[in-house]
Amino acid sequence: MTGPHPQPASRRRIGAALLPLLLSAASTHATDAPAPAHAAIAQALETYRTAVSTGDEALFATTLLDDDIPFHAVRAPGEVDPALDSRATRGVAAFRRSVFHSGRRYRQGFSDIRIAQDGALAQATLRFVTLRDDGSGGAGWKTLTLIDVGGQWKIASEFYTVGDVTDADRSAAAQASTP
Repeated sequence: MTGPHPQPASRRRIGAALLPLLLSAASTHATDAPAPAHAAIAQALETYRTAVSTGDEALFATTLLDDDIPFHAVRAPGEVDPALDSRATRGVAAFRRSVFHSGRRYRQGFSDIRIAQDGALAQATLRFVTLRDDGSGGAGWKTLTLIDVGGQWKIASEFYTVGDVTDADRSAAAQASTP
């Protein structure tokens, strides 16, 4: 007879009992950032938010791995260009022109921040609202990938959705800390 040898029933029961524990441990390791790393990642996000809210382009630049990272607004289903490729996701320059060179002032707030980290790699997801001085703006969801480079967490990619600002978004932005 070929194939695996049958295991005694007691071994199968022990293995079945340990499986959820092992999966839970693996999940915990990959999703819970140790307190110092979590604080450093949260600070990188706050530096980003502050840079946008104060119009400080130099500070914004310190949050990025470089200016060639994927940085892209993902449109609604059916509105994403079928010809989209990775080169088209490199939108840092357009974002900088819009936020730092348009003559407009912006205020940005973050909420529902979730951070997952494993070693020098982290992912943050959050809800954001960005308001112009005239009250117009956008809100949506972001997912950012960060890498610990020499003890500094740097944004290596950002993808985000953009929708209309709701009253709840305005309220969240008003409660966000302002510089």
